[in-house]
Amino acid sequence: NISTHSMKNFYFPFRYKLSALIFMIILVLLAAFFYWGQKALEDRFFNVIEQDLLQTKRIVHDLMQQRLERFIQYSNVLENNNLLRELITDKTFDRLTRDDILEEEILPGFEELSVLILVQPDGNILANNQLIQEHIAHIKQTNFFADALKGELSQGYFFVGNQCIQIIGKPIYILEEMTAVIFLGTRLTRRDAKKVHSLSGAELAFWNQQNVFLSTKWGQTKHSFKAFISQLESNAEQLKSMSSSKITIDDERFVYTMDTSNDHFVPPYIVAKSLDKQLIFVNKMKQDGLLAGLFAILIGTILSLIFSRSI
Repeated sequence: NISTHSMKNFYFPFRYKLSALIFMIILVLLAAFFYWGQKALEDRFFNVIEQDLLQTKRIVHDLMQQRLERFIQYSNVLENNNLLRELITDKTFDRLTRDDILEEEILPGFEELSVLILVQPDGNILANNQLIQEHIAHIKQTNFFADALKGELSQGYFFVGNQCIQIIGKPIYILEEMTAVIFLGTRLTRRDAKKVHSLSGAELAFWNQQNVFLSTKWGQTKHSFKAFISQLESNAEQLKSMSSSKITIDDERFVYTMDTSNDHFVPPYIVAKSLDKQLIFVNKMKQDGLLAGLFAILIGTILSLIFSRSI
């Protein structure tokens, strides 16, 4: 049989087998080097970003704490404001007049504030500014409203449409008798988020009921991020035990950590940094290394062929 005879006469020289073996060894070693090298670098950058994000959370905490302290200072000033005390004690003012005085004469003295509400100890509203008028019924159902009526300094946040209002409640005493409660607050704005971003370089996103209402990068149209927020809310308790994790949003990998403080003054948020952007330089090095590796394979193959000719 001719085909059987041809198969028997076919011979693959040992030197070629040796060259192929050397080629495969070099290829495997290079692949292992690139894999473990890339993994080690990603782990290193992950740890660096994780520390950066912890610092970013401290920045958020400090900025919000400074705002809270300013609110308390404002409330102390308002407690001793003669015009405000007149609104509390003078029964001749009608509701419309009290609202006008509060909005036109008292509120403009505090540029940071966008909400001002004056409440009687029984919970009836003495006066409020126009912005908050439609939301008074909701505010009365909140914990910070109830706590303040008990004579406690309270704090919290609530939503006017898609805007978050941070607020405190401060009891006002005249001759050791609680005569009213003053609520004051302001919007959490994009400028607040941008300030965190400028100080840390991290992305920041606040959400409420799976809706991202304030973010430096991701808006409501980012469906992948909205799905991620939904996952965060459904697994919040499990995620609180994790310091940081990874998420891919629109083909970009981020390292993120979520707020776990249960702060009544600050809504839920995450801070994140792009892992891929941090690895741009590393990826360039990897490409250069890959070219060098291919060149090494070529040289190794040529040398193995040369040395194997003597075998």
